[in-house]
Amino acid sequence: MSATQTLSVQARSVSGKGVARKLRAQGRIPAVLYGPGSEPLNLSIDAAQLRHALTTEYGNRILLELAIEGEKKQRYAILKDLQRHPLRNEVLHADLLAVEMDRPVVVRVPLRAGPGTPFGVKNQGGVLEWMRRDVTIHVLPEKMPPYLIVDIEPLELGQSLTARDVAGEYDLAIDESAPICHVVATRMSLEVVGEEEEEGAEGAEEGAEGAAEGAETEKSAEDGEKTQG
Repeated sequence: MSATQTLSVQARSVSGKGVARKLRAQGRIPAVLYGPGSEPLNLSIDAAQLRHALTTEYGNRILLELAIEGEKKQRYAILKDLQRHPLRNEVLHADLLAVEMDRPVVVRVPLRAGPGTPFGVKNQGGVLEWMRRDVTIHVLPEKMPPYLIVDIEPLELGQSLTARDVAGEYDLAIDESAPICHVVATRMSLEVVGEEEEEGAEGAEEGAEGAAEGAETEKSAEDGEKTQG
């Protein structure tokens, strides 16, 4: 699925609640395009096209190509904010932020757990806890990922992942050491670790006892040889 969705857009010179209601009745949504060094531009967007754009795996992070009626210049934007109806969840208004395709933007990207179960959960009785479910990155508009996969399977009890661990090739806009997730101990895992430590201690004691018995046997044999001599 393409990371860019095209919207049919019309410029509008008037605004207000009455105008907004008329636009929505016509299947269009009032919007405002903001950009550095330019005045906000009042627009109306095809509602069906916007709904379709929001159903892609990119969700609200979708890159939008604005086909503004009467303009030959291509414009691109990302969603800055959406106002929805409190009951019907319909989009009532959209704020757009103009972007340049050769300049990085700052976006928040969701994290998804990769396949498999952490080693510390599967074999050590721990539990996986998430401290955050997204990271903020600097990225060119056309290279925005829909999400990032987090490889959780190798995590052992007490181990964690930071923002740097999960960001991969992307430049972070947050602290690289920000914690993402970790495998922590539960009562069960503490019991497992305790049992392993006890077994290890018992093994060490048995080994020491065996060594001592071996030494005594050797000493008795030597004493016997001396007596016979």
